[in-house]
Amino acid sequence: MSHIHLSMDSYFYRYAHKYEALYHALYDAILSGRIYKGEKLPSSRKLAEYYEISRGTVNQVYEMLIAEGVLETIKGSGTYVSFTFSSSSTLKKDLLPVSLSEVGEKMKRISSISRPDVNQPIHFHIGLSDMDYFPYKQWRRSLRHEMGKMEDEIKFSNMNSQKFYSLTTEIAKHLRHYHGLDCKNEQIVLVEDTAQSLFMLLQLLINVKEDSVVMEDPGYLGWEKVVLATGAQLKRLCVDSDGMQFKELDAKLAIVNADCHFPTGVALSLERKKRMLQWADKQEAFIIDAQYGVELCYDEKSKNALMMLDQSSRVIMTGTFSLTMMSSMKLGYIVFPEALIDIANRMKHLFDACERETFEQRALAHFMNTGDYSRHLNHMQRIYHHKKALFSQLFQMYCSQWFKVLPNNSATFILTKWNGDTASYDEAMKICEQEGTSWTDANLIYFERKESYASFSFAHLNEQSMEKGLIRLAFVLGKINIKTEGVL
Repeated sequence: MSHIHLSMDSYFYRYAHKYEALYHALYDAILSGRIYKGEKLPSSRKLAEYYEISRGTVNQVYEMLIAEGVLETIKGSGTYVSFTFSSSSTLKKDLLPVSLSEVGEKMKRISSISRPDVNQPIHFHIGLSDMDYFPYKQWRRSLRHEMGKMEDEIKFSNMNSQKFYSLTTEIAKHLRHYHGLDCKNEQIVLVEDTAQSLFMLLQLLINVKEDSVVMEDPGYLGWEKVVLATGAQLKRLCVDSDGMQFKELDAKLAIVNADCHFPTGVALSLERKKRMLQWADKQEAFIIDAQYGVELCYDEKSKNALMMLDQSSRVIMTGTFSLTMMSSMKLGYIVFPEALIDIANRMKHLFDACERETFEQRALAHFMNTGDYSRHLNHMQRIYHHKKALFSQLFQMYCSQWFKVLPNNSATFILTKWNGDTASYDEAMKICEQEGTSWTDANLIYFERKESYASFSFAHLNEQSMEKGLIRLAFVLGKINIKTEGVL
């Protein structure tokens, strides 16, 4: 692996010696499962450069973990994780049945979203970013800036005297710049991720036993599972080149990707946005506009943000930093309309009584305040635009016999349709995964499967890996000898 993300500043603060900090940071990451068995660690030189410590310190820590059986060295290859935490050694006890609430029982019956095997040499699964271009130097500067302030606050027991950058304020500035949305920081509530925010909003906005929820088809599978877990009735509306084909339904909530639909990347047309707002006003319903990577997937139609057009306090916006910053950053936000500011403040008090932003949140606020976040977004827009053009060209060259590339405005992946029937697609996907090459099965996000769709991400791959991976994919597909419309 080329990068590992360790919260070293907190470990440097807790431990007097740097080797102790690195030892515990690595050990905790492995023990918690964030670094898996079999993963290759960076070389001592790269790790030392990244965390600004000596190479001798890194070698000392590696040797300590090797001696404990946590790591192993393979000559000519590198250092790998050899330890895996297993609970099989503990004594098993007979577990008594536990009675849960109605929502809890529904959760038990909903299948979890399977995680793809991202330990393959080259894979095309969506959800990862290109960390080779991440501004690590600027991010470390923001981390150190806020760590220094927090040390002074703790040392002098003066938690409120120093000015610090408020993340909600910086998010409000960001929304004004990228979406034309003028909101106050009092309207913004910080959350861990969009799934948690959706679960909270469902409890807040609808009577789950009585009301229905409208979603896009195709649409994000995670949101569908959250809705079903609450017990609400789910209705799906198809998506075309102008977004959700909206029609008036007997429902109390609609969940949309108004500015960058997943997985097509299309934006909801202005006419449909207005029609949806009229429906919400008439029905006394709410609309959750789930923003995901809109800054990277920008369409001219998205200049008219849905919340900006709302005159009746019916639209609630959610967003996340996991795509634009790093996938390991579980940090998102909810933007409430002004009429619901009181509810927003009550949520803040309920979930964060002390109302102090965390270290990571404060560092991100500083990162945004300095302009580093905007510069990073602008840079990544250019990078992904170039990579998508190249990947589309290479995909057409090597894989057009089996897949047809569909129109797609997403910045980090392409959407394709399998040229054969569903049975041949399922067989091909299974064999390819066994052969060490895989993609994201897009059929999971279609309510009714009539054909077979696949998503191929290029965001985390460099140009050489793109071509190498597609050549490997074409080689495996060629060996399978499955008949498709594009293969003789």
